[in-house]
Amino acid sequence: MLTFVALPLACIAGSYAVEFPTEYVGPPGEPTLWLDVVSVPLPAGEPDGHWVVRGFAEGEPSEMPAQASRLGPWSGGQGWIAFLRGYEGHGEAVLTPTDAAPEWPFAEWELADDGARVNFLCDGQLRFSYIYQPILPEGVPERFRRGSYIHPILAPSGATLTDDFPADHFHHSGLFWRWPNTVWRGQRYNHWDYNGGMKTELEAWLGQETGPICAVLGVRNGWYVDGEKVATEEVWIRAWPQVGTGYPVDIAIRITAEEPGLTIGGEPLDGKGYGGFSLRFAPREKGVIALEEGPQGDRFEAPSPWCDYSGIFENQWAGIAAFIGADHPAQPAEWFLRPYGCYTLSWPGLGSVEVPTEGYLDLPHRIWVHDEDRVLGGVADAYESWSALQGARLTEIE
Repeated sequence: MLTFVALPLACIAGSYAVEFPTEYVGPPGEPTLWLDVVSVPLPAGEPDGHWVVRGFAEGEPSEMPAQASRLGPWSGGQGWIAFLRGYEGHGEAVLTPTDAAPEWPFAEWELADDGARVNFLCDGQLRFSYIYQPILPEGVPERFRRGSYIHPILAPSGATLTDDFPADHFHHSGLFWRWPNTVWRGQRYNHWDYNGGMKTELEAWLGQETGPICAVLGVRNGWYVDGEKVATEEVWIRAWPQVGTGYPVDIAIRITAEEPGLTIGGEPLDGKGYGGFSLRFAPREKGVIALEEGPQGDRFEAPSPWCDYSGIFENQWAGIAAFIGADHPAQPAEWFLRPYGCYTLSWPGLGSVEVPTEGYLDLPHRIWVHDEDRVLGGVADAYESWSALQGARLTEIE
């Protein structure tokens, strides 16, 4: 049960108290996570746009900007409010809509479209890019021309962490989501490495938004074989500012089949099972791939709530960890691990899943892009706070 301090009436009217889950104890503090990123459902009938969050720790009020939006599938698609929560003094938090923009944003976001990609810039620094136009470097076979993936991803310190078109695996493309055992009308297509003719093509933009907390991008793609559409793929990206040694990015994939019978599955060869949400890393030194239990070697379908790859990129320790949302069908999560520089969420592994023709196959993910190794970079802390905060809700103050 939450206990609230007495607030001025002006702060109460039209306001909502944040009810944090009982297991949430707040971010661990500097330097790992000096702020938590919080997303709660937007109450029905309330406006999106500008909000403020007032914190009341030990009776001392503080105020920061918040951001409400209806873009994306988060909070069941009903809209969400994003704000940041500090580690010092975990008092009550109250959200209130406001007519005016906050005097200062926590992050200055820009979505810069260069004709082939949308670049996410925070405070003038490139964080990552979503490539939407099919691209192909010189000397690479035509079959590998592709778009709809994220590359490059940069560490907070600026080092480039992902690779694209590496010589040993031309089909590896930064952060990507494809399945090698995609079956349509009884025929298998290796969408993973483009062997068989299935391609992802841009169809429409679903929305773009920048605010004082997050930058959001939505796109609708189609899966096609010889010009015939197989499925609709929605990609939603929500980028957050740096909140310690790293910054989180939410990537939600939603897939709908054009007709019954479309299935997706992992690579069956030698029981590997890889396929789905995947990351290929840039050249590095001292690369370490790790699960919750510690560093790993080559493994198939290895269970863990998170996976991380860290190393020395451009003379700096940095890495990327991947988490899956509570509503993701891959519960518990299993990973395909390649210490040479790649890991994938191994789902559905050696099995297969039929893509629905009504509604969506919803696949929510988060990455934690960090400086330092997995320990100093706060991977476990970032996962635990995010996991606990997925149950945060609002209660209207009467």
